[in-house]
Amino acid sequence: MDDAGTMRIKSLLLSLIGLGAGAAGAYFAGEQLAEFVEDRSELAARERLDIEGFDWTEVEAHGLQVVISGTAPDEAARFEAARAVGRVVDAARIIDETDVETKGVDLTPAFSIELLRTETGISMIGLVPANTDRAGIARQLSASLNEGKVSDFLETADYEPPSTWEASVRYGLEAITELNRAKVSISADAVAINATANTPSEKAKIESQYVRGAPSGVQVTLDIKAPRPFLSPYTLRVVHSAEDGARFDACAASDEESQARILAAARALGMTGQIDCPLALGAPNTNWGSTAAEAIAALGALPSGTVTLTDTALSLTGTLGTDQALFDSTVADLQASIDPLYTVRGVLPQPPLAEGEAEPLSFSATRSPEGDVKITGDVPSAPVRQAATSFADAAFGVGKHRMDLSVTPQAPLDWSQRVFAGLEGLATLQFGALEITETSFDLRGSSGDPEIKEKVTGLISEALDGATPYKLNVTYSEALDPLASLLKGPVCVADIASILKAQKITFEPGSTTIDGSGNDTLDAIAGVVKSCRPDIVLEIGGHTDSQGSEQLNQRISQERAFAVRTALIDRRVSPGVLKVVGYGESDPIADNATEEGREANRRIEFTLPVVETVKEDTAQADPASEDEAGADPSATSDVASETAPESPSDASENSAESASDASVEPTKNASREGTQETPQDSAEDSPQEETQ
Repeated sequence: MDDAGTMRIKSLLLSLIGLGAGAAGAYFAGEQLAEFVEDRSELAARERLDIEGFDWTEVEAHGLQVVISGTAPDEAARFEAARAVGRVVDAARIIDETDVETKGVDLTPAFSIELLRTETGISMIGLVPANTDRAGIARQLSASLNEGKVSDFLETADYEPPSTWEASVRYGLEAITELNRAKVSISADAVAINATANTPSEKAKIESQYVRGAPSGVQVTLDIKAPRPFLSPYTLRVVHSAEDGARFDACAASDEESQARILAAARALGMTGQIDCPLALGAPNTNWGSTAAEAIAALGALPSGTVTLTDTALSLTGTLGTDQALFDSTVADLQASIDPLYTVRGVLPQPPLAEGEAEPLSFSATRSPEGDVKITGDVPSAPVRQAATSFADAAFGVGKHRMDLSVTPQAPLDWSQRVFAGLEGLATLQFGALEITETSFDLRGSSGDPEIKEKVTGLISEALDGATPYKLNVTYSEALDPLASLLKGPVCVADIASILKAQKITFEPGSTTIDGSGNDTLDAIAGVVKSCRPDIVLEIGGHTDSQGSEQLNQRISQERAFAVRTALIDRRVSPGVLKVVGYGESDPIADNATEEGREANRRIEFTLPVVETVKEDTAQADPASEDEAGADPSATSDVASETAPESPSDASENSAESASDASVEPTKNASREGTQETPQDSAEDSPQEETQ
């Protein structure tokens, strides 16, 4: 190689060495710059976090990225820490790897049960604690069903429920067992009840009962619907006189607007105070309210009289002495002002016969409180007389009536119609009297049916078809009411107490099975309960002494009380009037330190819950009912249970009993609170129980 070539190679090598040195220098300079940026970013972030008090954070820079880590006390602190770093470092360079502290967070699932009751049974859907006695709940629900079955679609989770869960469940189960066609939604702090009542008064009772019985700390929501009754015939009748003013003998309105129109017309006629015109189904058309209001207004144009509206038949009846021209014009104006569907018939009584004229026709019947009936008067023909005899045999009983009827062919055409309408009306009364003349129809008497006035008014209005003026004076008598004669709640409890005082109910040793010696006592108690009013509820409360664990004693008291309830149901006592609550050792009546005291504390009590006493008071008009009962509403009847645990060993024996036939019922007695009513095993039981 010549010198020129050598020189070119040397020159090239020197250039390459120079480039390499430059690249190395640039690399080391870049490294130093990156480290500088990392250090500055990390230091700036750390200082900012320290200044703002985020001492739980850690900061580390990786190149241009700044990583924040640590455990924030809550989500808000985590967010504020990232914002603090964002004040000194571009937010795009921040990597947030912090966690949020979970200590103290309630991980309990949202337990809930939805109970749906239809004609086919009761279904349970929801999530419940794993230790829930689902079989016991199903048995309680089954006991309330006449037919159908309980379908269990519940799922479980092994968590401790909130403190109010058990009270909510007891309350919800009580509601679904007492209501028909209902949905009850249960959560730990709320119960929603949706149900249907048969009447508005029943709706009011249900709402009062469940508002009063709501557990502490549980929000109760009620949606009770009361379908309107169906009336046939649909009847309105107003009587007006100058002496006595105006009154409704019967009234019905198809909707609130119709009701308002009718009541406004009644007040314009002179009615005062509380006026009752209930809503009901069955109106012949949508113009019922306006037609009734026009009819009442027309009655006001007369000195006195009666207006009766039965379905689409309207009868306006004047009184003797009313001006004929005024009456005729009033009837004509009324017919012109109402829906043509309604037909108006005007009836104006005529003056009595002049002296020397034939004796007017008459028909009368009386019924004594003992049931004896006497019937006398005129009928138009022999077949009508025979028909009246047959009717009296069917209505009053063969041999219970005496009949003296004369055949009078000149009787008016509608005379037979009046006679049979009057006899049918008299048959609805326990005692009374019927008087019919050519110009009048008068029925009076008493019955034990609270709705007798409305029933007789509808019956007579429909039978006479508005052609004959009539007077009714029928009243309700509590003494004749078969329900009123039944025992009131306090009397039932007192009678049961006297039975148990003479003979206790005992249980087989170490068992919740009733001893056979108690059969006569249970028979007697069942007889008393069957004679009680059907609208009361008796609580069977189980109690024990303090031997054994509290949870075991509660379970035993629950099962023994339920055994008594089952025994009474077997004796044809209605399940709906018996409630079960297990109080365990929570309500002693004697000293548990002595054998005698423990024996007294082991008992079953029959009580009348406070809410049921309120129902009785509101359902009965007699303010002296409590005095008549001769007993305090909170009176109890006790029966000693001779085999409750005497010692820890006895408790161990009893703990082997299963929770069969357990029931979950709410405590309504205001004087004390029952313990958990669903018998179930617990990890907190005594060692003796755990070994069983």
